[in-house]
Amino acid sequence: MLDDLSWTGGPLVGGSGWPTAPVVLVDLDREIGPAELGRATRAAGAGDRLLLGVATRPLRAELAELVDALDLTLAPSTEPATSTEPAPSTEPAGPGAARAVVEVADPAAEAAVLRATAEQHPQASVVLAALLRATEHSPVRAA
Repeated sequence: MLDDLSWTGGPLVGGSGWPTAPVVLVDLDREIGPAELGRATRAAGAGDRLLLGVATRPLRAELAELVDALDLTLAPSTEPATSTEPAPSTEPAGPGAARAVVEVADPAAEAAVLRATAEQHPQASVVLAALLRATEHSPVRAA
């Protein structure tokens, strides 16, 4: 299940002192108008939860700024899986080609696993979000 693009969600830390709903899944397949896209992009920059974009189709060019504002985006693999070895490092191209876009065989399934893990270990998800944000402008090798 994906969350709405207006992820206000209340305070990150609940009355128990533990993070609540630490991950927000953002559906990048749905149609979105320019005004809502602008609001979502601004909200992503101000969020304190781990913001995970999920695209099951190729990313659309108009989503590039939102994808850049999210902490991480899961997108479908563009290369057929022929080996368990990682693909050689190349310069990404196209919309949302930031290093924060990770290509996987089944983005929705991987997002569900990440969300379930974050809900079991909410403090770790807060650390992951902070780490991704602190290293977002670093080259991959330096991060």
